[in-house]
Amino acid sequence: MGRSILCGKKQERGLVGERADHQRFRAAGHRRRESDGASCRRLRAGVRHVPKKLKTQNSKLKTNKNDNDIDIFLETGKKALNEAIKQAKVGNHIGDISKTIQDIVEDRGYSVVRTLVGHGVGRQLHEDPEIPGFLSEPIEKTPLLKEGMTIAIEVIYNMGGPDLKLDKDGWTLRTEDGSLAGLYERTVAITKNGPLVLTK
Repeated sequence: MGRSILCGKKQERGLVGERADHQRFRAAGHRRRESDGASCRRLRAGVRHVPKKLKTQNSKLKTNKNDNDIDIFLETGKKALNEAIKQAKVGNHIGDISKTIQDIVEDRGYSVVRTLVGHGVGRQLHEDPEIPGFLSEPIEKTPLLKEGMTIAIEVIYNMGGPDLKLDKDGWTLRTEDGSLAGLYERTVAITKNGPLVLTK
């Protein structure tokens, strides 16, 4: 059985076990809806809505990995987030952020989840541009970062393979291979003086 991916307001822990409303997680045909609470976004179709009240649950971590392996996994996510934030500056591209996350995560032998991404933040919680944790096209073809933009940079990664599956409850996301998953996120404003972290 896989483990739930952390998705929501308590990302600082970076551990699995959090639950978010992923009822809309399907292969296609999802509409964006105003959301409040969790901050995961499915790439091009999927998680765009969560309830206004989000129930979370931390479960005891059961794994055959030792504490040191888990600590390294978590430190990798933190490092990827901090380095990605440094790329959030006027004149850079979304791809600079994506490449930074991917390089740090994959250099450690972990995988970046391909189906959930960061996003722009504005009048709605989830707006364009999408900010994947991986690079799928040349950096210069990705959106340009401009002063005044606000974005949610999300490091969503697994200790094993990148694939997720939806539980029978239509709610919980788990890693396909049962490996640990983690998410670290910050909302960042792009300013002329560099990135300004808005959430801690």
